[in-house]
Amino acid sequence: MLAGEPLATINGRAFGEGEVLPVFLGERPVKVTLKAIRDGGVFVEHNGRQIFCPIQRKNIEDKASDAPVQESDKFKIKINEK
Repeated sequence: MLAGEPLATINGRAFGEGEVLPVFLGERPVKVTLKAIRDGGVFVEHNGRQIFCPIQRKNIEDKASDAPVQESDKFKIKINEK
């Protein structure tokens, strides 16, 4: 965004710096905090370790989607357990 607080769109939902992301490892919640938003990606923190996650930008024509937007109370970022 050009003005105000920077936001990152992750799985179709906007997040600001300092927010805890709804990440789940299997059925177990994992505390992951969005630490910083930079051009081309975000820094997230888990257990005191920060990592950079690149975010691919979509073309304007790719923005139109038939997929419904998820309600905030049901939104989860799932990570498969190995």
